[in-house]
Parts: sequence; C-alpha cells; structure tokens
Amino acid sequence: TNMKRIKELKNKYLSIRIIKANATKLPFRKNSFDQVILSGVIQYIKDYQKALKECYKVLKPNGTFLIATINKDSLLRRLGIIPKEPKKDAGEYKIFSSKEIARLLKEANFSIVSFWGVDFISMPKGLCTNILFKAKK
Repeated sequence: TNMKRIKELKNKYLSIRIIKANATKLPFRKNSFDQVILSGVIQYIKDYQKALKECYKVLKPNGTFLIATINKDSLLRRLGIIPKEPKKDAGEYKIFSSKEIARLLKEANFSIVSFWGVDFISMPKGLCTNILFKAKK
C-alpha cells in the first residue's frame, strides 16, 4: 500500500517529514519552501485554483514550482484512443490542456519558466500525453 511505502521511505530517509494534507489548505506558513511539486494530482482536486494559490503561498520568493499532469489535447485523446473526459470513477475531476494550465499558473501569480511535453515517442510538446511546467514565484 502507499502508506507502507511511505513508511519504508521515511525509515530510509529519516531526515524527511511526511505530512498528509489537503492541497486547498496546506498546513505550512507562507514562504516555507524553496520548491513545491504537484505531480499527477491537479486533475483530482475539485478546487484546483485554490490549490495553486496555496502552492504559491507556501513557496519562498523566487522559489520553483513544478506541475505535471495529463494533457487533454494529447494526440491519443484527439484520436479518441484515450478518452478526453475525466475518469470520474477513478476520482478525476478535470483534465487540462497546456493552455489551461498556463492560464491557471498566471492567474495564481506564477511566472512560467518552461514547459515540456512528456511521452513515449518524440512529438510536438502540445500533443504529448503528459505536460510539465516549471514556474517561479
């Protein structure tokens, strides 16, 4: 299970502290972290805009924010091989395009540094199955 794996990692890396928290109400002070990573999570968060604002809040000035998610506009979704709609039975709330993620980052006051498409073959980044953004506070 995930908790078992977390305990294994915690035992291996005793210096890390693992805290389970709600992404829309993070239990950390403002300007606490040099880096915040939201990987494969945003599509499961109903109030994703609030979650992004929370990430911004806990990030130190000039801190780095990484966000990775599936791409609504991927080639496989455009061809109908993978459904374009969220998998509600798996808990997905919304699937985003790269343009939507870029807009949301800007609305949360992040400055986008770079954007990548991540896939099993080389293709234009906007058509990749997964997208990754690097932003700064």
